[in-house]
Amino acid sequence: MLMLMLMLTGVRTIELRAAEWKEFNLDNALWEIPKEHIKKRRPHLVPLSKQAIDILKKLKVISGNYTLVFPGRNDVRKPMSEATII
Repeated sequence: MLMLMLMLTGVRTIELRAAEWKEFNLDNALWEIPKEHIKKRRPHLVPLSKQAIDILKKLKVISGNYTLVFPGRNDVRKPMSEATII
């Protein structure tokens, strides 16, 4: 699902892996990436397609109890490893 979300949003892998549920507004189809996660150090709004929203709703069932959308396997407080997506 992470690879598909990368293609649908066009963000860098670290931005998606570090994404927190609180950044997403599914009702308005927007993802606000905080400046701390952006290379240019300013907040970035990413419009979400219907497909991306559908994936996020499915992910909410899996990782909705965690802060991160893509939590690490060994430590859910850390983002999923980049090696995991290769």
